[in-house]
Amino acid sequence: ADGHGDLGTLYFPDHQFLLRQTGDFVHVGQWTVPGIASLAKDSLSMKNAWLRFPVGGFELSVTNNLTIRGSDANRYKLEISNGVIRCGGDILLDKASLVLQRGSATASSLFCAGDMMVTNAAQFHVFSGITDSPTTAGALVSVTGDLVVASASYVYPYSHPTNGASVFFEAANLAVRGGSFIDASGKGYAGNGYVPARTAGFGPGGGAGSSTGGSYGGLGSRALAPKIYGVAGEPIEPGSGGGGNSTTENGGAGGGLVWFDV
Repeated sequence: ADGHGDLGTLYFPDHQFLLRQTGDFVHVGQWTVPGIASLAKDSLSMKNAWLRFPVGGFELSVTNNLTIRGSDANRYKLEISNGVIRCGGDILLDKASLVLQRGSATASSLFCAGDMMVTNAAQFHVFSGITDSPTTAGALVSVTGDLVVASASYVYPYSHPTNGASVFFEAANLAVRGGSFIDASGKGYAGNGYVPARTAGFGPGGGAGSSTGGSYGGLGSRALAPKIYGVAGEPIEPGSGGGGNSTTENGGAGGGLVWFDV
């Protein structure tokens, strides 16, 4: 099977093991220190490690460079849940992943004072939290320098599946080089199910059941009634989810939102 199991937990009474670590961090596990929701280091370099800070609101501050390297982006990652990463230098993702998960309500933010490079089949996943409006950003990625996506790498922005808030990126310059993608396919409003009855997908233009597609700037497939919202030429919200049918299929998620200021 190609599936990957989830992480166990590394339990410590404090952060001394990480603070005194020199060279590449290589451990795999959820890092849990009761009562401590922040970590500050001069620099952090990970190699073939999968490190997750599961505590909501965790803040990771790196004075200089943050480097995450691996040999498989599905196995080697840095994950923050509903927290903040502040980097005073450059960020490098090299055949590894950086994942900014949403919490129960809000989501994570990343601030990079230098350049950010996503390269060599690396992945950058950002999940939006809930806001008071679908047009208000639910997660922020702010890069003072250049954001470069290269060598068959991916950036995945996820809108909130029921609230519709989306991820906002800002950078001085953006380069997406050959073989790389910013991919929001199926990362908009969620579709809905078929049990106990046909139900509409989430979003203002959610499919109303009977396998109808969700809408946005245009009408979804098999739509029973026009439910168009937004402007196709000026997209500012994600697409709505499809409705489930009466037998076996859930509705699919709508398209997400690629939202950049560069």
